[in-house]
Amino acid sequence: AFAACYDLQRTNIPASVTSIGEGCFSFCNSLQIIDVDDANPYYCDIDGALYDKALTTLYTYPAAASHTQHIVPEGVTTISANAFRENKGLQKIVIPESVTSIADEVFTYCSSLKEINWPSGVENIGWHQFRGTALTEFTVPATVKKVESYAFKDCTKLEKLVFESKDTVVTGSQIFENDDLLTIYCWYDSSAQAAAEFSMI
Repeated sequence: AFAACYDLQRTNIPASVTSIGEGCFSFCNSLQIIDVDDANPYYCDIDGALYDKALTTLYTYPAAASHTQHIVPEGVTTISANAFRENKGLQKIVIPESVTSIADEVFTYCSSLKEINWPSGVENIGWHQFRGTALTEFTVPATVKKVESYAFKDCTKLEKLVFESKDTVVTGSQIFENDDLLTIYCWYDSSAQAAAEFSMI
């Protein structure tokens, strides 16, 4: 409904709204605040971000929100696709261990993002996940089974990437493209080593 409304800065969701489609606020690059009526039985807002009322799903964090840190509440299990995409201000995101599902492209082009943790229950680092972020180092936990295409592409400040497990499958294309400062620490004869060699790292 509001996707790609580039000049939208604030939106108010009244109590009468019962359903909001996935990606409703995608590419709203000027959006600062999503304000949900306290009487809405289905949705709520925290720091201007849109959650379901039960606080199990994070749908959208505004791209132009002024905060430098966001702490996802304990009990949230799902972070929807594009939730933080293209936010320019966030430097740190804290994700609780209750999260078991992080969709593709959640943190893509969060150009100030320097620090983030990866919950042990999330097994895939999906398409474009950290593309264009400001991460300088990151550890792929042993619990991650797969890292997919473009996951770390354009991470021009990324210097250190550690793979804890030999069994993590690194698959797809351009995973480390344009990461000129990157050193990868991984197991010999692992999928991560093959991907690094393919990328001439």
